[in-house]
Amino acid sequence: MEIRTLATPPQVDGRKVTGYAARFNSPSEVLTERGKTFREVILPGAFARSLAAPPRGDVLALWNHGFDSRPPLARTPETLRLWEDAQGLAFEFELPASAEDVREAVARRDVRGMSFGFEATAKDRWSWRDGRQWREVIDAPLFEISLVIRPAYSATSVGLRDLSRIDVPAPEPSRIDRARRLLQLAERG
Repeated sequence: MEIRTLATPPQVDGRKVTGYAARFNSPSEVLTERGKTFREVILPGAFARSLAAPPRGDVLALWNHGFDSRPPLARTPETLRLWEDAQGLAFEFELPASAEDVREAVARRDVRGMSFGFEATAKDRWSWRDGRQWREVIDAPLFEISLVIRPAYSATSVGLRDLSRIDVPAPEPSRIDRARRLLQLAERG
């Protein structure tokens, strides 16, 4: 599972939390995973399949990717509403009474970002631009969205990783990607 973190803080009105867990067409900062360095963009529609039929049956709203023992804050379809619009993956949920500390942290703006957990797929497009590998995320099987304390990249509004807690396998380049890279290297001489 891959994790991306947004610097756009969620909003709270009473117990209702709203915001964007991902923004479309916004390039990430440089990402490094297991020695592989790249940038990525999430394309519009990347979450459509997951919203229609979540890969694990539902999508959870969590605190810090569930790395603590806190129960989920919300869950589709009962208490978490997710949808895509022109900007990205929007969400809305009402915090449970047991999450008063989370409500206060969001209201005080101590929580400054959102994140989402997804799985990379073979549908993603890889390319080389500006001497760096780029990934276009076309289909993102979505497992969770999370309120996070430390978003990794405050300058962007794309879903980016919370670097404090990530264990992600590096994507394997396809044979075509390897051939393109070899061709580029050969053309440079």
